[in-house]
Amino acid sequence: MSAETVIAVVAAGIAALLTPVYILLLTKGVRSLGDIRDMLTRPPGGHRER
Repeated sequence: MSAETVIAVVAAGIAALLTPVYILLLTKGVRSLGDIRDMLTRPPGGHRER
């Protein structure tokens, strides 16, 4: 296989993996990277105190 083919296959695989994750985040109302960062840094199952 040529290098172009390998790059295309890898890019398609990454897109196929990320698309459901992105849709899931959109359905949860995540609109910005800040929301994702807050979600990752929040302790699991806990709510952050204001």
